[in-house]
Amino acid sequence: DLDATLTAGDLTPFVAELAARFPDNALVAQLAERASAAPELFGETRLDIVSSVAQEDGKAPSSAFSIKGLIGQSKLSATLSGGLDAFAGTSPFSASGEIDNEDSVALLGLIGLPTVPLADIGKGRIDFDLVGTLASGVKTTISLNGEDFVFSFGGESQRQGANIILRGKSSLQAQDIEPWLMTVGWAMPGMGLGTNLSATADIDFGNDLLVISNLTGLAGKADFSGDLNVAFGANVPAISGALTLDELDLEQAAGLVFGAPALVSADGVAWPDQPFQTRPVAPFSSDLTLTVDVLEAGPLPQVNKASFDLQLDGTQLRLANIS
Repeated sequence: DLDATLTAGDLTPFVAELAARFPDNALVAQLAERASAAPELFGETRLDIVSSVAQEDGKAPSSAFSIKGLIGQSKLSATLSGGLDAFAGTSPFSASGEIDNEDSVALLGLIGLPTVPLADIGKGRIDFDLVGTLASGVKTTISLNGEDFVFSFGGESQRQGANIILRGKSSLQAQDIEPWLMTVGWAMPGMGLGTNLSATADIDFGNDLLVISNLTGLAGKADFSGDLNVAFGANVPAISGALTLDELDLEQAAGLVFGAPALVSADGVAWPDQPFQTRPVAPFSSDLTLTVDVLEAGPLPQVNKASFDLQLDGTQLRLANIS
């Protein structure tokens, strides 16, 4: 048995050493990537570790760990049990626990999302429960609970080379999704009034591609549904697929390309006199097929029952196949 305390002013070198020691372990590789991108997440550390090793007749040794303490500004409480070679991905293991932080921005960083702390999103907690083997599949339940915000995932994760593949069902409930979007760099024209959001979907994520199917939800008072692909790896995510929307205002999409001030006149009547923005601010590019019940475009007349393709990037907004 072992009863020890791990202390470090910075845990980042230790995580990097683990990644070098276990180059084929996708979980450690993901931790090392996060530590490299945001070293403050693995700053001042104190962990109390209690472990034991047991072996039954004719069976491989198994170990059990209890870990409690502080990593950076996050409080960790977790248990881990399984075969001694579970870390290599070849034998079953189970792990469960929670990570608390007074600032949910740090938790988004631990998940692997880029963060820009533009808004106060309050404290949060990650709960996780994992059972299985890294090589053949791990039954995975993860949730991020914030102030009036809950994201949950239930499904399976599996190692594929240096990546981890996730497949399962997800749900999101947010009283106001806007500060969370701004925190991950998705600030949009028209934000500031608050938007409640609820959504469910099947997701498949791996190798920088997120496939979202059977998406249904409610944003504000408007329903939406569809299937999307989100490709990461470029400067901004690329979104493609098809959506059915209760309503859409194209002025917001135009604001991502031209800048919101360039679309607003001083008296609400005359043509706007602000210049177009010189740098793209769209947090994503898109190539979508949209079906919209109510389509608006600023002061232009409202259109009912419209279908069209929308392509958006930092320099242009294009509509095609309008019907």
